[in-house]
Amino acid sequence: GDSQILSYHGMWKESTSAVWLDMNLESTHFTGDTTLSVYDNLQEGLTYNFKIRASNVYGFGPFSSITSILASSWPAKS
Repeated sequence: GDSQILSYHGMWKESTSAVWLDMNLESTHFTGDTTLSVYDNLQEGLTYNFKIRASNVYGFGPFSSITSILASSWPAKS
């Protein structure tokens, strides 16, 4: 509805896992339509899935579509 977003709840998993884990959103920055979150200790070459949902005074909404990323070294190796 038209209610202000109060918080976000995110989850992540390695793509071959059936178990979703809660994301620590304390280091996540939300600015308008942009979200920035850095995750350490991901294994290079593995694919990870992420999803997020927002809450307002009425409770949590549905999760977003799942976003997948392939972990690589950063910055790129020379």
